[in-house]
Amino acid sequence: MNWRNDMVLLQINLILLFLYTKHCGFVKINLSPEHLIYL
Repeated sequence: MNWRNDMVLLQINLILLFLYTKHCGFVKINLSPEHLIYL
């Protein structure tokens, strides 16, 4: 079980998502969710 690594990756993904949302706004994310892959 690597649950600790999974939690760290989850926190990093949430932080990146927050920064991406704060920078680009919710509308761009809703219109182009595929861009989240390239974070």
